[in-house]
Formats: sequence, C-alpha cells, structure tokens
Amino acid sequence: FASCSDDMTLKIWSMSKVTPVHNLQAHNKEIYTIKWSPTGSGAMNPNATLLLASASFDLTVRLWDVERGVFSKYTCKTFRACLVGC
Repeated sequence: FASCSDDMTLKIWSMSKVTPVHNLQAHNKEIYTIKWSPTGSGAMNPNATLLLASASFDLTVRLWDVERGVFSKYTCKTFRACLVGC
C-alpha cells in the first residue's frame, strides 16, 4: 500500500515491514492524493508496470515506478488543485 503526506513524501509500504519499502520525494509542496494504475488480473493491460500517480499543491501530477521506487520522469502540470482525501 502507499501513503502521501504534507511533508512532500510518498511512501510505499509492505504489509510485512514496519518501515517503508520506498520513501519518495519529488514534489515541491504537499502531496494531497495518490492513485494506483489499473494492472493485474481483470485490467485492460494486466502485465503493465505498476505505477502510482501523486498530485501535489505544486500543481503537478507525477508518475512513479513502484517496483523500482523511482520517479518515472513524467510530470503533468495542472492549473488548479482540488482537495481529495489522501
């Protein structure tokens, strides 16, 4: 699972560990929401790389490669931020 925070970090967790598997940071302001890519059984592209999108008050959406724990070098600029629970 994953979590986002006001400290501008995105954490990837394992159910079997008490510390994050990956502690990621690339945003310049707080991250307010995250969303998993649809992969796996039943998805249109079940073998796709598992990605996580994060949206921040810096008005960007960034895509993360979850397996490697790295920023996927894709950033989308937005024009407004909408408050959605994280």
